Amino acid sequence: MEYQIYSRATDEVDFIEIPTKGNRFLFETERPTSEIKFPLDKSYVNNVDMIYGNATDTGGSGIEKVEILIKRKSDEKYWIDKSWDLNKRWLIANGSYEWTFESSKANWTSGSYYTISSRVTDNAKNIEINLSENSFMFDNTPPEQSFSINDDSKFTNNRTVELSLDYWDFGSGVFQMSFKSYDGIWTPWEHIRSTK
Repeated sequence: MEYQIYSRATDEVDFIEIPTKGNRFLFETERPTSEIKFPLDKSYVNNVDMIYGNATDTGGSGIEKVEILIKRKSDEKYWIDKSWDLNKRWLIANGSYEWTFESSKANWTSGSYYTISSRVTDNAKNIEINLSENSFMFDNTPPEQSFSINDDSKFTNNRTVELSLDYWDFGSGVFQMSFKSYDGIWTPWEHIRSTK
């Protein structure tokens, strides 16, 4: 709700001041909200150079600032803009209704889970209380594999062979497999299985 306040004064001989234009202000109690667009909740990512999202202020005073909190779950440490620390520190994002945070220096650990929270403060000093929070795994290590042909046989007289496959990944897990021989083309991606 918008209000306007006027003031006037009088002196001992009853001269009354002509009121000025007054001062206008907005009284707002609605809390703003924010949303993290990247990284998505429950996702696997191999690059987190930029965190971004949006914010909303339905009360009308506008957004003063957006802050984010980055927590590494393995040791309960927070990114404090230069290192990981046990002390919690909210970091200022760039922008307001659409915001970003440059996070390439965060020393992400492959195979680790992280939680990012965001909160917004509007110009009437209302602070978001139902925080947006996304958890994800950072995984920038490729999977590995090994295989044997016909139970490690050195020779065969048959063009059809059986591959025994073993795949592993210490992060998000192995998802699909593909094959080629010599300088041929790769086969289409298919679901992982132990033999082919």
